[in-house]
Amino acid sequence: MNKELCQKDNWNGCCCCNCANHLEDFHHCDVSRPEGIEGCVCNIHKGWICRVQFEDTKEIRYHSGWSEHGMCEMHVLKKPI
Repeated sequence: MNKELCQKDNWNGCCCCNCANHLEDFHHCDVSRPEGIEGCVCNIHKGWICRVQFEDTKEIRYHSGWSEHGMCEMHVLKKPI
């Protein structure tokens, strides 16, 4: 985690890196194989996804290409493990 980019100090302790809607994205063997890598790639980090659930319809959408740190109106603080 790049703590220099973390937004927690700017948003009352909230940042994408501690949001329950912020999920790690991995490569997939059949659709997003990194060039030059053989074998299974499903354990290789690809980026981040933001999970959005709409209150009125309960529909869930996933937005890929999200940054590791940042802030948006959909922030939900992760519960402690």
